[in-house]
Amino acid sequence: VYDERKFITSYFSKRAISKNESILISVTTRDDATKLSYELRELVSSFTLFDNDLIENLNKNQQKYNEVINQIKLIEPELPEFAQQLISILKFGIVYHHAGLPIKYRKIIENAIKKNSVDIVVATPTLDAGMNLPIKTVLFFNPKYYDGHMWHVLENRRYRNVAGRAGRPGYHRKANVIVIATNRKDFRNFRNKFWYSDLEP
Repeated sequence: VYDERKFITSYFSKRAISKNESILISVTTRDDATKLSYELRELVSSFTLFDNDLIENLNKNQQKYNEVINQIKLIEPELPEFAQQLISILKFGIVYHHAGLPIKYRKIIENAIKKNSVDIVVATPTLDAGMNLPIKTVLFFNPKYYDGHMWHVLENRRYRNVAGRAGRPGYHRKANVIVIATNRKDFRNFRNKFWYSDLEP
């Protein structure tokens, strides 16, 4: 099931770069944010004959990616391993964002997103609240969370808050929100919770 979600996510990520648009991929844990961003690097870089627009835009966008990379390189003389990994995914316009990142790195990433200097953002809800970002598409990788005992569908207010990052005034007149469901039960649960239910108190 994870691989199915990853394949779907990689399709929309490649499409975002090909169309010069930005996508926010919403995940629920820090580990998911880092793991998925590294895996997307491999999938995005596996070009085919049909990915002409993707290759062209990746080449065209290298300058803006490099500006972000150079800012990260200036943070400290000897970069820790996570920073080196961050640079490796930035070469493909990908970043991740979560509360576990040191504040200096988070600020650079947030500014890069605001300036449209990256294309694919994999983030936990630390990025969702109150930020006006040039995001065209929000994709919910798996809109469920584990409480240590069982899985729960995201709260409706949390879904709407994250979904509201797409199509912000001044950036886009239309936007997309994608929720991945890999079976009919999830599809019904997500549809009923996110589209047909009222906000929680």
